[in-house]
Amino acid sequence: MATWECPDCGRTFGTAGRSHMCNPGLSVEEYLVDAHPVTAPIHERVLAHVSALDGELIVDPVRAGIMYKHDSMFAMLTSKRKWAALTVQLPRRLTSDRVSLKINDYGGVFSHTFSLHDPDEIDDEMRAWLTEAFFRKHGGPPGDTAANASWDPMVPDDIDLGPLG
Repeated sequence: MATWECPDCGRTFGTAGRSHMCNPGLSVEEYLVDAHPVTAPIHERVLAHVSALDGELIVDPVRAGIMYKHDSMFAMLTSKRKWAALTVQLPRRLTSDRVSLKINDYGGVFSHTFSLHDPDEIDDEMRAWLTEAFFRKHGGPPGDTAANASWDPMVPDDIDLGPLG
């Protein structure tokens, strides 16, 4: 994945000329200074998992939270007064009781937010959702035939629609 660095604010993006609020980013350490104490160990667990996935990872801390990007943002960790919130962008709507806020649909990308109180909540299930979000635009991890089985990159065209007229 080719990345682009904004010449004005120095933030890194997966798309050249990406529209954004041009504010200088923070370091992870700067973001975590005033964050709820559970935020740092949750970030460490999220980072350890997504760093091990096959593909370029951009970690972009800003005042609002820590964004995790692979082509585009797939997750964001924000510190709340009494917990940390992890938002994960998936290609489907989850039915899990773990989702703590209303699920928002942004054109087929479903935003799921989880209220986390303990780093142990980054468990196998959450790691699977993070992996799915990381590879959302790619139809699943490379070589994962089960994840890729339902992915069809084709779009309808005249051949798919049959004869016109």
